[in-house]
Amino acid sequence: MASITPDWTGVTPQWMQTTQPMITSSFLDTTGLGWMSAVTTGGSASVITDVSRLQQPYASDRNWRGSYVRMISGTVANLGQVRQVQSFDQNAGAVAVSPAFPAVVAENDEYEMWNTTVYPQTVCNLLDRLVSQYGLGLVTYSVLSEVPDFDMEQSGTGAWVATDATIAKVAWAPEEPGIAGKQALSVATTGASGYASSRNIRVKGGNSLWLSALFTPDDPTVDNTGFLQLIDVATGTLIDEIRTSSKASVRLFRPVANSSLNTTLVAVRFGSAESGVTGHWDDIVLTDALAFDAPLPYWMGSEAAFKEAYIWRPLSGGQAANEYDPALIGHVAQGWRPFTDMYSNGGQLRLRGQAPAPFMMYVQGVRFESAWGPNILEAKRIDVPWAVAALALAYYQRLKGQTILDENQDAALAAQINWWRKEYEEHNNRVRSAARTQESPITSWVRI
Repeated sequence: MASITPDWTGVTPQWMQTTQPMITSSFLDTTGLGWMSAVTTGGSASVITDVSRLQQPYASDRNWRGSYVRMISGTVANLGQVRQVQSFDQNAGAVAVSPAFPAVVAENDEYEMWNTTVYPQTVCNLLDRLVSQYGLGLVTYSVLSEVPDFDMEQSGTGAWVATDATIAKVAWAPEEPGIAGKQALSVATTGASGYASSRNIRVKGGNSLWLSALFTPDDPTVDNTGFLQLIDVATGTLIDEIRTSSKASVRLFRPVANSSLNTTLVAVRFGSAESGVTGHWDDIVLTDALAFDAPLPYWMGSEAAFKEAYIWRPLSGGQAANEYDPALIGHVAQGWRPFTDMYSNGGQLRLRGQAPAPFMMYVQGVRFESAWGPNILEAKRIDVPWAVAALALAYYQRLKGQTILDENQDAALAAQINWWRKEYEEHNNRVRSAARTQESPITSWVRI
């Protein structure tokens, strides 16, 4: 990531911005198990009215009874919620669900109609498993840090405490430069020197430390003096600080001399000197400069996910001292490998070397997408046709395993399974081939 970020007007490829409803709606449509539509008249928490799709004057009023409705856009409190259809008014184009949704359904809220015997959330759980365990691995880079949620990729802000500031995660977008990965932490000051603080971190007294962060002012037209501090928790004193007035993204970095043997508990603070300004913070680094090991990112849970370790090379990129270009550029760290404790099989995987690194470190590895949380509209890097075929295959395998079948039903389900296995293999080969041709960072696919 360069310090100067031009406006980007390209189109992100489909597999780079997939939401859960994009997959589930396509799954329903492709398999014929349901469809997606939008509410035409809102105002009720227990009635879905859609005259464009549900108004069927000559249909039976028994249609859709027992089916499931899942809300996929619009009213936030209803997103992802599933309710079963209790009755169908074919003339009014409405279905009544029970129990009621948490909130009143509004006009234009989108929903899915599931005419399935498997509960929709069970299917979504299958999708989560496919995404997080059998999906695609994307090569990515990450700094190493002892700070929880240092890369700001966790949901929520529970790892951070705000003082004279409001904090929130902000997603990457073309108009939001200076974000490494999917999101950063926004620190909006409500008073002078407002800041966000990490939880307490244990360090070895007397050892020097690497302190670093990626900082971007939200509005480059106003004065915004960002600061990165290391605090002695026991005494509340400032151990060291980096300040910047940069208008562009900069990576702040400084070796910190922790000369006191009694300083064993510290916290990292970052914010702005001015009140009423906002800064974006990412890649918060604190590691022991004299250590022979460092923590690997939480998503690197096995040696198979590890590719290479690097020693970061500071590149000039700012106007003042301790300001560097944000790019992660360096050279291979010889002799540094993941250390796995096969007995305990727990805790954070760590990187171990033969001597302390001369600068902070970063790693390259394969990261699998995480499952969808409450935010079903969160963008994931998943190819839709591949995911639909994989989900349909898993769905019919699940259906075969949970249903008592006669000979004809068993043959019909076996035919579906064979069909979707071929579809999955075709899409799997397509995406892998495209990845090789385009030198995409997709590295591994696991057959289901």
